[in-house]
Amino acid sequence: MKNLFNNISQEEKNRILEMHSGKKNVISEQIDPWSNILSGSSQKAVRQFFDSCGNSRQSPNNTNEIVDRIYKAVQGPGTDEDSIFGALTATKDFNTFCSAVKNYKTTYGTDLYSDLDGDIDEETVWSQISKILRGLSQSSPQPAQVSPSSPQPAQVSPSSPQPAQVSPQENQVSQNAKKCGWLKTDGSADVEGYRNSNWKCPKPAQVSPSTPKPRTQPAPQPN
Repeated sequence: MKNLFNNISQEEKNRILEMHSGKKNVISEQIDPWSNILSGSSQKAVRQFFDSCGNSRQSPNNTNEIVDRIYKAVQGPGTDEDSIFGALTATKDFNTFCSAVKNYKTTYGTDLYSDLDGDIDEETVWSQISKILRGLSQSSPQPAQVSPSSPQPAQVSPSSPQPAQVSPQENQVSQNAKKCGWLKTDGSADVEGYRNSNWKCPKPAQVSPSTPKPRTQPAPQPN
């Protein structure tokens, strides 16, 4: 393959190499803020942590006390670094930290990072802040995992007893028994008696046993 760099001046080659080298550094910084801390650029890492708050979830925790502590630490002459460290650590997780950043802007009308940048010059202070934010980003709460629930067995309610089904033939027999006078004492059809009688209709009259008549003594005959 023909080398395309043969027709390019040395100055142009240097410009291309410098351009690509600069892009590489920008990309690596965007990927991992912690790389800036390792290279001694703690302030850049802190800035990137602040910028990443735009993608964080809002925390329900109240951050009023936290932002008040930070505001008091950066106002007036001097800077109370220990109060800043303590307030940032008190946020517990990165989502709460980002809520504090937003609350700071809403409460005091200024940007929290800008206030810190205006008061802090020492690399050691930026390094400590970056370590705190790094720890917060690693301890952010994860959404609860919902395991699929086991299927519950279907609840079978006890069924009410169903009335016995009467076939049309049995119904007709019952009606015939009533018509023929085969009745029980409660007025229902005496189907069993009707069947045992070999289907006699009408029902034979029952003959009650007659009471034996008393024997009469023959009248006495005259002498």
